Amino acid sequence: MKYLTAFLFVFLPATLLAQHSLSVTVKGLRNTEGNLLLSVFRSADGFPSDDSKALYKAKIAKIPGSEVKHIFKDIPDGYYAVSVLHDENGDLKMNTNGIGIPKEGSGASNDARGSFGPPKYADALISVKGAAKSITINMHYY
Repeated sequence: MKYLTAFLFVFLPATLLAQHSLSVTVKGLRNTEGNLLLSVFRSADGFPSDDSKALYKAKIAKIPGSEVKHIFKDIPDGYYAVSVLHDENGDLKMNTNGIGIPKEGSGASNDARGSFGPPKYADALISVKGAAKSITINMHYY
């Protein structure tokens, strides 16, 4: 019995770590050219554009229309921010004009938008806890 108690004490908490799905629907794509890049961040480091620091990421190479849905699976409980880039020319980065205004579309969870810059991580935070989570991100083009 002592061994069973020790086994449960060590291994049961690991089985209780909740894993959920995060369904992201992106709306308002202006065309089907290029790629759609989705990034899920667990900290402000890298948000919204440095996907090398994203905890989860996805690249949708064939955009079917003005709306796309992607499901991230096995997301642990926690707070996250999601960013989306419509990489129309396929170079895997946000292109800007000479004064830094984006040429390609972008969006973030909670429809967070920055004023004269990218959105803030705190404004884009969502909670993934207790069940599957669904969010909608509206694309913005400038």
